[in-house]
Amino acid sequence: SVLKAVPAMPYLKIINELKAGPEGTGDNVYAYLPALSNIAYLRGSWGLGTPKSGISAALPDPAYDAAFRLQDTLQRLGIKVSVEPTTSRILVADKKAIPAVTQKLNTISSPSLSEIIYWFNKKSVNLYGEHLIKTIAWKTGKTPSTKNGAGAVISYWAEKGIDKNALNILDGSGLSPGTRVTPYAMASVLFQSQKESWFADYLKSLPENNGMTLKSGTINDVSAFAGYYTSGNGNKYVIVININNYSGSGINKKLFRVLDALK
Repeated sequence: SVLKAVPAMPYLKIINELKAGPEGTGDNVYAYLPALSNIAYLRGSWGLGTPKSGISAALPDPAYDAAFRLQDTLQRLGIKVSVEPTTSRILVADKKAIPAVTQKLNTISSPSLSEIIYWFNKKSVNLYGEHLIKTIAWKTGKTPSTKNGAGAVISYWAEKGIDKNALNILDGSGLSPGTRVTPYAMASVLFQSQKESWFADYLKSLPENNGMTLKSGTINDVSAFAGYYTSGNGNKYVIVININNYSGSGINKKLFRVLDALK
């Protein structure tokens, strides 16, 4: 059973469809929270004896949650609130007028782009990728869509000499099986990135795998690693290794054995 949500979200109904997994299989739980919905489904399995006590999930409606937190805090402080929390989206859907802002309570600035990229790569926050690619489209003056963002990314690297036909980008996170970038194109992107002013921040964002600075990528029957490595004798390498449509298990360990030849 679900004991609690942190922070508490009484407006969200959580439906638990989890199954107990064999001991040692760990956390294979997925939270399905459709955007702007008030119902969440927990699916997958939870291995017996798993030491962790919970999972993380995205907020289905961050704007509503912010309004709810403000109302809840005011009430806890003894300040009466006469209206229910809402958002401009809900008001528009209900054909209600959006009230004018008469007093600004606070301004919260976004983290810097380098901070966003740091956690995007370190933790593989796929949601960040989807928002970033739309933001790229918006920054180029176009409608903030995935298609426009992907086109801007492809054009950016094509201007730096990379074959645009080797870059088939359909999403921002790389989860789409239709997103395909050739290993040579990826290696070219990584090599060119070393010449850019933002490279130091980018390099800092990449996680460590197998003692190398490598970002992993995984979808069904596909495993990939890309990044950088400096060997003990000072040789520097740009690394891209992909395997598609494999069968079996332990594929990452086998890929690491190949990469160990560089050490």
